[in-house]
Amino acid sequence: MQGWRWVMKVGWLGGLLAMTLTAQAEECPGWPTERLAQESQALAEQVRRWDTAYHDEGWR
Repeated sequence: MQGWRWVMKVGWLGGLLAMTLTAQAEECPGWPTERLAQESQALAEQVRRWDTAYHDEGWR
């Protein structure tokens, strides 16, 4: 039974490694500095709202 567990662990690690190596992402948009600042601010405000909702109202 010990050999089977080792094979399963290696299989999971191999699968995780394969997913990591094949992960792809889109290129970042080439926004002007002003647009980047606006988008970053909007994202920060949304994260702040989520944080407040999570801590004050509980997770729903």
